[in-house]
Amino acid sequence: MKRQQLAMTDMMLRCICGQVLTPDVMIIKVGSGSAEIRCPNPRCRLGIIGTYTESKIRKKLRLVKMVEEYNMLFMGSEDLQDTLRHWERAITDKISRNNS
Repeated sequence: MKRQQLAMTDMMLRCICGQVLTPDVMIIKVGSGSAEIRCPNPRCRLGIIGTYTESKIRKKLRLVKMVEEYNMLFMGSEDLQDTLRHWERAITDKISRNNS
């Protein structure tokens, strides 16, 4: 049980508006070859919190600098990078489910 709770918190980020972000609640707007990641809080003034690009050789999630630095304060650099790798996999799964 405790290990499962740790896995859930590993996947969490926070927007600067205070909204807890997980791959399940994020809003993804897919374009050609890339996707915008948006904060689900309708009152968020930032809106776009990151971009996701996928090519044949790699996947890359890039957070807006303000969101990245905000989360780095709470998590540290290594934990943030691990969380971003989890998010890349989760976004890939979510996009592929929506496309099928």
